[in-house]
Parts: sequence; C-alpha cells; structure tokens
Amino acid sequence: MIEKPGRPELSQRLRALVRTLLDSPRVVLRITADTVKNLWLALGDWRAPLIAVYPAADKLERRTNEFHATLCGRQSRLTIAHRWQLNEDKPEKVAHPWPRAEYPEFAIDIPAARLRSGSNVLRLTAISLLGRKQTYEHTFHYDPTPVELPLRRDWSGDTLDSQDGYWECLATGNDNRVRPAPGHEGFDRTLVVCGAFTGPREVCTTIHFRQAAVAGRPFGFGLMPLWGGRPLHPDTGEVVGWLFGMAGYYLPHEGAGLEFSRHDGHGEPAWVANYGPLDPRPDGSYRFRVQALDCATSDGPQRVWHMRMKCWAEGQPQPDAWLELTDTDKVGLPEHAYGVAVFAHACQAEFGTVEVKRPTIDAGTIEQILARRSR
Repeated sequence: MIEKPGRPELSQRLRALVRTLLDSPRVVLRITADTVKNLWLALGDWRAPLIAVYPAADKLERRTNEFHATLCGRQSRLTIAHRWQLNEDKPEKVAHPWPRAEYPEFAIDIPAARLRSGSNVLRLTAISLLGRKQTYEHTFHYDPTPVELPLRRDWSGDTLDSQDGYWECLATGNDNRVRPAPGHEGFDRTLVVCGAFTGPREVCTTIHFRQAAVAGRPFGFGLMPLWGGRPLHPDTGEVVGWLFGMAGYYLPHEGAGLEFSRHDGHGEPAWVANYGPLDPRPDGSYRFRVQALDCATSDGPQRVWHMRMKCWAEGQPQPDAWLELTDTDKVGLPEHAYGVAVFAHACQAEFGTVEVKRPTIDAGTIEQILARRSR
C-alpha cells in the first residue's frame, strides 16, 4: 500500500529542502560529479516503488544454526527509513550487507530460531524523503522437519529460495534451469536447493556457463553440498562470516576444485582447498558429481568431513578418478545439519536439475580417507 502526501505538504518540504541548500555554502561547494549522479538517480526514483522485493519462496525448508531465511530486494534512493518485522517481533532496520547487497539493494537475514513452524509473515515498511510510505507483506510457510532423501529439484513450479540476489527460472526445450537474472550477476549469488539435514550426501547437476560479468575479473560457479550459512553479529544482527563445503570453478585457481571454509567474524577466515584443471568455455556445459562424507574418527566420537568430486564436459565420459579433500582442524566444520545450494560469483551461469541422495560408500574407502588424514 502506498500513501502520498498532499500537495501543500509536498510543496512545503520541497521549499524547505531548497532553502537548506541555498543557505549552506558548504553543501553547495561539496557538489561533485558523484553528487549530481546520485541526485539524478534519485530523481529517477521519484515515482518508483520505495520497495522492490525480488522473487521469494512461499515455502521454506528446514533452517539450522547459521543457515538463515533470507529476503532480498532493492529500495528507492529516496527512502530514508526502512524497517522489517517478522510476525509480532520488534521491527528492525533493513541492512545493506556489502558486498552481498550493495546499496540500494538489501538483504534481510532471519535466524532459524525465530521462524515459526507453519505460517510466518514478514512485513517491510519504507518512508521516502518526501513522506511517501509503502508497506509490503510476504507470507511464507516454514517446515522445520529434516529434509528426506533422495530428492530431485527440477525447478518446475518452484518458488526460488534465494540467499543472495535476484534469481529466475529459465525454461528451455528439454528442462528448466535457474540463473541470476541478467543484470544481477554479483558477489556469491546463492540459491538454496534444499533445507538442512545431517549425514553424508551426493549432489549431481549440469552447469551451463555463459560468461563472466566483467572480462578479466575473478568469477566462479558451482555447488555447495555443505551450506552452513552465515553467522550474524549478536548485537547488530549483521552478517559477519560464512560456513561451507564447496565444489566448483574459480578463476584465481584456474580450475575446478573443493574448498572447506569457516569465518565467524573474528580474525582471518579459515580455508583448505584442492583444485584440478578446468578451462570453462563460454556457453559450455559441465557435469558435476560431488560427495560429502562425514567419517568417524578412530580416536572418539568426533567426525570429520571429506569431499570428493568429478567434473567433466557434458557429452564426454565420466572420469574414473576423484578429486578429493579432507577437512582439517584449521577449518573444522561442525558436525551438524547442512543445506545444499548452488552459486554463481560475478558470472552468468545456468543450473539444471539437481539431484541429492545418500552416497553408497564401502567401509574400505572410509578407512583409506582416515588413513590419509592421519599421515
């Protein structure tokens, strides 16, 4: 619902603004090319909605720990107050967590503990510089039960569960695909495949790489069979880090590989990685098969994560060898429930049907993994 101020009130506000500018030489002297540009962009937002919410899921699967529910969108540059409220909770200021959501984009991260089983209502309220007001409500159903495997996400009839940015469905002749909407390629665009569950998993899909968003700059795409989300600062509620096990391509490494990483907002991020050769061609399609295994250690109840992957050009035979990586104490992904997600970093990539199932692994393979770790 949009409320517009009457003409007398609008005229008074405009006159007051002009007087302030004319009476302040310092303000006039500080007018730069960027100031003029921003003013021009703001004028372009004069009659635009104060809030534009990107497509959001009306059904959310299980969230745990730092794996939050997220709503993304864009606000007008004329907006001076923007708040969000979940159910009857206290309203909070909408954040612009750079580089995930550079102003005027925004991202609202809702901790799992605040979600109700069943129906939830998220309300947004924005007020413009001239007093115009807009409200928005998004109702969604939350299911806290663990995800059951196997599952097949073919993107037909789904509302997309975005953790970052604007995602859209793309119907092709043979299947449905998802991608960051053209013009919205940015930092770590992440889309949830399924909610959280415990234990090992195997994830398979085809990724169709189109092009980098900016030629010569780093980009990447892939899967996160272990998506643990992003921790929030206990006082400000702002995102301060991440937690994941990833398989994909990343330009600085000039190849496809595996990574475990954890960052809680204190000190430097912890990383461990292993990469192999891959030179993705624009408009090329690549199959990814990734397994994430939680292996019991011999020295107690502690378990350790191990990932292995195969990546090959579509139409070519699947390779025999696995690229492998075992988590270390340096990172130490916790033994709890993780979701599954796909991501595209600063590039245009399309993701086909994603299959998630329990891997079939013999005891001898697990023993070999643990033996290599102990060396």
